[in-house]
Amino acid sequence: MRAEELAVPRRTVLAFAALTLWLVAIAFVRRLSIDESQYVAATALTARGLLPYRDFAYLQTPLQPFVFAPLQWLFAGHLLLAMRLANALLGLVTVVLVYRIARRAGAKEAAALAAAAMLTACQSFTWSVGVARNDMLPAALMIVGLWTIAGDRKALSLFGGGVAFGLAASAFTMSFAPGFHGLSAPV
Repeated sequence: MRAEELAVPRRTVLAFAALTLWLVAIAFVRRLSIDESQYVAATALTARGLLPYRDFAYLQTPLQPFVFAPLQWLFAGHLLLAMRLANALLGLVTVVLVYRIARRAGAKEAAALAAAAMLTACQSFTWSVGVARNDMLPAALMIVGLWTIAGDRKALSLFGGGVAFGLAASAFTMSFAPGFHGLSAPV
């Protein structure tokens, strides 16, 4: 890694600090979404040792309830808020890695920061950050995959990127996966 990739100006650090506060605030003030209960319930049931599909109906791919199950143990009685906070932090990881990928690809500091800022200006991104759904885990996993393969391009990095993409696919609703959206038959 080049030295200029590692150096982060103070304004960028302050921008990400402000962004962290913004994303957490969104998670705490967003109105309840009609389908958050299915994700919270699946996480709570998985934390009790039950399995999606076998022990309870779950309409999504299975990774998220397993990843978020420890939140039920750590924040019993506050799982909705804990999952929203987790999604806000996953959103922050996603934005930071957009910035790091741009820097790794040779973008100047201002351009990389602008790319990260544009993501936070995207309505669907900010909505997903503020709800307890399964949108941010796959987004963060996909960006980890991109960050991994945008690095040194060694076999281990490419393998790690592939694992991250595979995990992203197992955390997301297939109807929204790239290439599948809109292919279902009309009802």
